[in-house]
Amino acid sequence: MKLLKAKYIHYPELYTEYSLSQLENFMDYRRLELSHRRTESQQYRLQCLMKELDENGLHYPILVSWVGYRVTVGHQRVWYATQRGYSHISCYHLKNQTDFERVMRSDFSEEYWKTEEKTFVKNSERTN
Repeated sequence: MKLLKAKYIHYPELYTEYSLSQLENFMDYRRLELSHRRTESQQYRLQCLMKELDENGLHYPILVSWVGYRVTVGHQRVWYATQRGYSHISCYHLKNQTDFERVMRSDFSEEYWKTEEKTFVKNSERTN
């Protein structure tokens, strides 16, 4: 197993690792290239992402829908994994729309998580 593992996992309760063969509906960028439908802009963005992932790895898991194993967010990262010979990738498997909104609303900056930790600690102290 060759895993493309995310460096930052902020929602461990949603985290899992799936085989690329399990994932549904991700974009096959090779088809766009072969059909000559990929624009220069798309090509450039894809090349930049590939370079970024080569240099820095995967920062955050992709998002998988609560409907089967459909890729919701992260199509290009799945493409990268397939092109680089990975067999598995880090995912957040969302259970519902609320999970999707919570993850998508997140600001993944350091400042956000410092604030989140303080809020979490304050809420934990209240319940004890």
